[in-house]
Amino acid sequence: NLGLLDVLQSVKWLKQNIAAFGGDPENITLFGQSSGSAMISLLMTMPEARGLFQRAILQSGGVSMSIPKSDATQLAQYLLQATGKTNMAGLMDLTSTDLQAALTQLDGALNFPERDGVVLTSGDIYEAFAANSGSFDLFIGTAADEARYFIAAAGSLEAFAQYITLAYEQVAEGLNAVPVYGEQLLGAAENFIALQGDTDTVWAYSEFFNDLLFRGPAVTMAQAHAGNTYMYYWNIPSVIPGFGACHDSEIPYVMNIPSALVPAQVLNAAEGQNAAAAVRGMWTDFAEDGVLDGKAQYTAEGRTTIILSPDAELVSEADDPLSEQRELITPLLSAGISGREIINALDAGLTPNEDVTPPDYNTQSEDITPVTPHDDNTQSEDITPVTPHDGETLTSIGSSGGGCNAGMMPLFMMLVIPVIARKKK
Repeated sequence: NLGLLDVLQSVKWLKQNIAAFGGDPENITLFGQSSGSAMISLLMTMPEARGLFQRAILQSGGVSMSIPKSDATQLAQYLLQATGKTNMAGLMDLTSTDLQAALTQLDGALNFPERDGVVLTSGDIYEAFAANSGSFDLFIGTAADEARYFIAAAGSLEAFAQYITLAYEQVAEGLNAVPVYGEQLLGAAENFIALQGDTDTVWAYSEFFNDLLFRGPAVTMAQAHAGNTYMYYWNIPSVIPGFGACHDSEIPYVMNIPSALVPAQVLNAAEGQNAAAAVRGMWTDFAEDGVLDGKAQYTAEGRTTIILSPDAELVSEADDPLSEQRELITPLLSAGISGREIINALDAGLTPNEDVTPPDYNTQSEDITPVTPHDDNTQSEDITPVTPHDGETLTSIGSSGGGCNAGMMPLFMMLVIPVIARKKK
């Protein structure tokens, strides 16, 4: 939460000083990806942020990337135990090296802001977003295969299957424990998996976490937002076999910077540059005046979504895509299920039959059966270890600790977009 307050302070500074850099203090757009998007969306729940910026572009990260006070309290106890401290004064004496060592011991579990009733609401975070975000223009979206990004963090497809199977089991246990409605909620999750048809279980689970951790929260935020809203769905795949249009795969096109997911020879080819130009045009059009010319806004009734895909049209529109999945995932979000389970499992670096959370944090099954995908769904089983093109290492595309490296650049992004928009004018 102190980090979130740092971001708030930086936006205040930007508002006060951007005119000195040739920018317009009444025309500021913040945008970020993953944790950067989550931070901006959480700012939008805070009354103190009103008037500091005019619009936001949120890429694959939302208000669901926060935790209730009960979780934070338990995690704080683990932090005290790991550091040998007994109170806040003791924690404040720790060096950065001490903190890094403690977080390594805790498997990176302290990864989301707390809904503490001070910085963030202690109530429903979506209600806080709906109540406070209406003054901002919103452009929000997710990628088609977000969760497949975590194949890199797992290190192999087999390990990913184990992680995501365990994560789904954790979700099922949590749903089953919900009073009164637990059976109904678990039924919704099971129906979601059944909806994937003959898809191999690992990819059905992957799609489940796409919606639970990313797409579902984005749709809920778009529905809750009163005002100028657009939504996109990114379906341009990365080059790594099996990863599809995973988390981070839009960043090379938005920033026109190659990555392991979209290397230079792909991005700089004619098709890549056409896609990048179209995407950057949309982002800067929105930053200029909050309007995407020729595109329909997202409303709770129409749910029109901008589809970005590698077909001849590149940019198209669809009304309420994946509507059946949306209907099944919505009650899970309302019950407070956020999809953190896959991040917890990956952060813990489990091996088969190994617990992935601190003792007593929750219970989970140790009976993990590896799920091996087949050749349908265009998956390659020969990706162990996972090696991108040109010898690049996958560490360059981020980590699984609740936000990617590129997503940690909201300050850079919020400075760049007003300048781009001004130059365009």
